[in-house]
Amino acid sequence: MAAGRAQTPGDPMRHSAFALSCLLLLAAPAAAQAPIDRPLPPLLVSPGAERPVQLHAARIDVDVAGGQAQTTIELVLRNPGNRALEGQLAFPLQPGQEVSGFALDIDGRMHDAVPVPKQRGREVFEAIERRDVDPALLERTEGNYFRLRVFPVPAGGERRVRLQLVETLARVAGERRLSLPLDFAAGLAAVPLRVQGEPAKAGGEMGALAFDETSAGQSALLGPRQLKAAGGLVLRWPLAGGPQVQVQEHQGQRWFHVEVPLPGVAAPRPLPDHVGLLWDASGSAGERDQALEFALLDRYFAAVGDADVGLQVLRDRAGPVRRFRVRGGDWSALKAALRAEVADGATALGAWTVQANVQEYLLVGDGLANYGDTAVPTLAAGQRLYAISTAGARADSVRLRALAEARGGRLVELAAPADLARAEAELLRDGPRLRSIDATGARDVVAASVFPRGGVISLAGQLVAGGGELVLGLEEGGRVRELRLPLGEARARPGRFLAQAWAGYRLRELQAEPERNRTHIRQLGQEFGLATPETSLIVLETLDDYVLYDIPPPQALHEAFLARRRDLAAEERDAARVHLEELVAAFEEKQAWWRTDFSAGSSARARRNRSLPEPAAPRIAGEVPVPAPLEPTMPSSAFVGGDDSDVLETIEVTGSLLNMEDVADGEGSGAVIVLQPWAPDSDVARRLRAAPADQVYALYLDERPANAGSSAFFLDVADILLERGQRGLALRVLSNLAEMQLENRALLRVLGYRLMQANAAEQAVPVFRRVLEIAGEEPQSYRDLGLALDAVGRAQEAVDALRVVVERPWDGRFGGIALIALAELNAIARREQGRIDLGQLDPRLRHNLPLALRAVLSWDADNTDMDLWVTQPDGERCGYSNTRTAAGGRISEDFTGGYGPEEYSIRRAAPGKYRVEVDYFGDSQALVSGAVTVQVWLSADFGTSRQRDQRLTVRLAPDEDNLLVGEFEVR
Repeated sequence: MAAGRAQTPGDPMRHSAFALSCLLLLAAPAAAQAPIDRPLPPLLVSPGAERPVQLHAARIDVDVAGGQAQTTIELVLRNPGNRALEGQLAFPLQPGQEVSGFALDIDGRMHDAVPVPKQRGREVFEAIERRDVDPALLERTEGNYFRLRVFPVPAGGERRVRLQLVETLARVAGERRLSLPLDFAAGLAAVPLRVQGEPAKAGGEMGALAFDETSAGQSALLGPRQLKAAGGLVLRWPLAGGPQVQVQEHQGQRWFHVEVPLPGVAAPRPLPDHVGLLWDASGSAGERDQALEFALLDRYFAAVGDADVGLQVLRDRAGPVRRFRVRGGDWSALKAALRAEVADGATALGAWTVQANVQEYLLVGDGLANYGDTAVPTLAAGQRLYAISTAGARADSVRLRALAEARGGRLVELAAPADLARAEAELLRDGPRLRSIDATGARDVVAASVFPRGGVISLAGQLVAGGGELVLGLEEGGRVRELRLPLGEARARPGRFLAQAWAGYRLRELQAEPERNRTHIRQLGQEFGLATPETSLIVLETLDDYVLYDIPPPQALHEAFLARRRDLAAEERDAARVHLEELVAAFEEKQAWWRTDFSAGSSARARRNRSLPEPAAPRIAGEVPVPAPLEPTMPSSAFVGGDDSDVLETIEVTGSLLNMEDVADGEGSGAVIVLQPWAPDSDVARRLRAAPADQVYALYLDERPANAGSSAFFLDVADILLERGQRGLALRVLSNLAEMQLENRALLRVLGYRLMQANAAEQAVPVFRRVLEIAGEEPQSYRDLGLALDAVGRAQEAVDALRVVVERPWDGRFGGIALIALAELNAIARREQGRIDLGQLDPRLRHNLPLALRAVLSWDADNTDMDLWVTQPDGERCGYSNTRTAAGGRISEDFTGGYGPEEYSIRRAAPGKYRVEVDYFGDSQALVSGAVTVQVWLSADFGTSRQRDQRLTVRLAPDEDNLLVGEFEVR
């Protein structure tokens, strides 16, 4: 912290919190064709803690009804250390599993979570965490990974967490099966297991397990020998033949689930002679089994024989289409080209274009989409897409399966050579599949997959009338037949978890196009209490918290919540009005500063406080005129021929469209912007900088394995490649930041800032959109996106984003950002000369304030205090402790809690040099490689037609003070 400053409420020095990272793998049940993945050992670590957090106890409950199962796992985490921890429990799920609930103990009682929009959930969790109370949040991250955050795990204390999973049981060898991996509990003395519903038999590598029969079901105690068995526990139930229909009443609606046997026989399918190969060569491709992929492609091209292949390599952008000819199954030239591809960069999964002559696409990758356009193109009629994945649990197999099945193909997964025969059959043969669904007396019918799993097609839907019927088009052996299946409840068995089964099927279907289906995905999660890409599950401590953050609580608190929310709604409307009036007052004070004449000298003694008259207030056609300002006004004719640097521009509005006065340009400040060269001094950077230009990328690849976890490494290499004129490679290296961590907004902000500095605003826009999705509670997310949109010529969208920053009341730690965003908004409006719709922006805020010089500092780390200093030619320094200078320099409100921005501005600049420096005053945990990344944006003649900008991104360690980042030289 800066000397003499009190710590803010959000300062991490309030409490010592280290991240507890846990990896708990909950493997999928065995599929008919054998499991794709073996369960991986879990990882329970607490980086930075003196003593690691321990898994102290666990219990497992399995509830089975028909073909559906709900598994409840309760964990007790013990913190033997003397510092409170935030717990993070990260785990992947396999296809077919959904998280249907979780609970956290608060004061000895388990509190159930409620669904909330994902962005809102993270916002609320972090806001409450700063208050030292007990929130918990479960959210879906990239792919099929989930993350549970709990705060706090108290020093010397325990927390209990309960997770619930629902799934449709696998059908294997004439029975239903559920696989329970137990690796996560291998260090425990015993784990109680209880099975309810239908009696089960147990087995697996641990051997048979004897159950005690009780009135509550079956129970067993798993001991150390059983918990250490690598194969885990397999529960089995007998399976009846023929179609199975189950019905459940859920929240006043009737849901059904149907299993239709479709064993069928696979038949050879027509193979293409024009193939499109989409090869994911992003950084994560290094985790795939390329040898297995080549082995499967060997079999594919051997069966195809002769074909033309168009190869597109996918990284941060799609490469050009390269043509290869396969003759007699010989694809050696293509294979050599694939071997030469380096796994590097982010994944723009949708960046490729459809080639009209291609009959069939093969997408080889993990399905993770983290960069650029993530919407996969739609294929033409008759074209197919097959997806091939060897990435196992690391892949977004849900998305890959939905993508392929929606485009006439299927997902082919393999993890070992033993899977090749099955994978070859899936790729080269048309097996039985569901071709069509029609229904009477039912609606919203959806299938788990169009291909049978365990010899059955599973479907679910909602019953709306008695005597309904399903009409299914089933393809077997290349022939299509029709199956009519009555849905009358007389034929059905009562079931449970059917509504959640339908929601899971529907969710997986929507994930073929997640960007286009975001609203539907969010509604689905909120209605059925599922953790989805758009919905999280949250536990709050008190009714007051649910009311304050407008999150519907558990049903027992619903009436009290509604009553309290009605009272709070009026307070929130008052707060919005108060925010507007405070902003108007602050803007009027800024205008008064802007009108003040500081030209008489740079000392306080010589300063003359002469004010220029203020221009007329803006007028809106058809509305009551805005009251005149208290100070004298200037007639509108005074604007004609005015100088950008001398006139406080006003905006006249006709209807809702901005109509700027035509202001003639003056000569401007004549300022030259000089950025201080910033060269990292690491051993790696020195090695690369000393190498010839054509060897830098090869040396980077040599150094990368040892530095793959360092964002600083990728930033440094990108800088050096840019210096050497290798822009394409520089942007590829830079894009690795999007692959490093799941939804890390700090890394993504750094990536966006660096792209802006590299004049790659088109790539920065989707990055900042992703940040906004992750952290919409932070005004900087809207501002960053707005500035990037303006840089690519989308001025209206830019103004709309900046207007959110201006108009919305924000948390108190973001004070001052509205005035900075307002300056940027008005500058864009002035430049666009009436082409901008300002919507409902208050007319009192529609004034452009041109500046001779402007410097803006922002940074990536929350709860971190950075400071901007500018030393003027007369030697006076402008900063948080000297916010107004005798020469007219002005610094904005001091940001002590993170992100910024801080702004230096001066209307008229005296000749000489203006040194721009940055100080690191914070003492919080750095979020990016032990340092905070800052962006400095320098502008000359800001808000005029002559505006010139330079941006610089640098990293600062906590011990770096008064770092010179740039200069203005006014001549």
